[in-house]
Amino acid sequence: MRNILNVGSLRDFNRFLRAAAIRTAQTLSLSDLSRDVGVSPNTIKSWISVLQASHIIHLLEPYYRSIGKRLVKSPKLYFLDTGLAAHLMGLFSWQEISNSPMAGALWETYAFAQIQRRLLSQGISNPPLFYWRTKDGREVDFVIEKGGRFITFEAKLTGMPGTDTLKGFEYLSEYYGEGTLLKGFVICRVKKEFSISKGIKATNGVQFDF
Repeated sequence: MRNILNVGSLRDFNRFLRAAAIRTAQTLSLSDLSRDVGVSPNTIKSWISVLQASHIIHLLEPYYRSIGKRLVKSPKLYFLDTGLAAHLMGLFSWQEISNSPMAGALWETYAFAQIQRRLLSQGISNPPLFYWRTKDGREVDFVIEKGGRFITFEAKLTGMPGTDTLKGFEYLSEYYGEGTLLKGFVICRVKKEFSISKGIKATNGVQFDF
């Protein structure tokens, strides 16, 4: 990548990689990255593009019924390899990760990668996956629209998911109308899949069907 981009300063580029890693599962701000790394926003944009083309990161667009709005709102950045993201953060064991304030973001990154792989394994080359968030901060981590209804996912770093994990699903259902939620999954640290409520299951993300 450094050769492709003709990177002049390895120090700047390495700083960029670490700064990008700590933003996994967060809304991307080119200006914030530019400020923290100390290079121009155009340079950051170029480096981000190469990470995308190299399948190191994915930029997840927000869901709106209007396609035009999806294009003007900020995407969320996800590393496709959770281990790489953790390594760039300086976390080298599960104990270090679990004690880190980045544990939740890394779990969400893992959940994203699992959903993406499941979609690709079903022959969907351009997965119709989005995140959903309202102006007042109500959100669902991952959303797939299917025939005007939704398959939804929340990533929760817990081994005992309860009804409190369902708030995002309830918000989305209220926003778009009763009956729009086709099914939901809470990707968490459970050994076996089980139902939390009607149409919503807890899963570890390794095996689940849309």
